[in-house]
Amino acid sequence: MVAKLRGADIGLETRIAIGIGSYTSLGHRDLSDAGGDVFEKSGRALDKMSTQSRMAFAWRNATATDQIALTLLRERASKWSQEQAEAMAETLLPSAPTQSTIADRLGISPQAVSYRLSGAGAPAIKKAIDLWEGDITKRLALNKDQPHA
Repeated sequence: MVAKLRGADIGLETRIAIGIGSYTSLGHRDLSDAGGDVFEKSGRALDKMSTQSRMAFAWRNATATDQIALTLLRERASKWSQEQAEAMAETLLPSAPTQSTIADRLGISPQAVSYRLSGAGAPAIKKAIDLWEGDITKRLALNKDQPHA
């Protein structure tokens, strides 16, 4: 989301709260009618967020590692140029397209895409996100067997 907005260069800032939990609906056309614990948690985190904050993590089992990952990702993303953010918005999609496909979408050469992604730190960011998601998945599996607080 941050990459999409920075890439669009329309002067909008966004605040994002990442919630971990269950959902009953992902919404029909957008998130306006989505429902479930995950949306309630992220909504409460947004409400508590200061005006200077841009990202929060809402999960009762959050650790210092989660805050470290979020802080570093937020800091790195804040340094992206518009061009880097455009390329990152594409490469961070769940089913990331190839650099050639990204080049076609952006109307630039594959070499330019490579340059933008390299400058944005894409390899390290993708690796960090993969590791973080794996860690969260493991903790979710462990916590399924434990009573809720």
